[in-house]
Amino acid sequence: MNNPIDYKELSAAEKMLLVEEIWDSIGEDEIVLNEKHQKLLDQRLHTLKNNPKRTPWSKIKEQVRANKSQ
Repeated sequence: MNNPIDYKELSAAEKMLLVEEIWDSIGEDEIVLNEKHQKLLDQRLHTLKNNPKRTPWSKIKEQVRANKSQ
């Protein structure tokens, strides 16, 4: 058995990689939502996809970069 990792001794970058590994290790089939939560997620996804006021991520990045350069 591997020794446990003391995350407190890791750098910020190493902690991010560890969290990413943990997140990636959770398969979609392991996450079980109850009907109420599934319905809420479906509603939010529908709203997101059908919102004409939403701003594409590429446009947001462009705006942030323009503001940083000023």
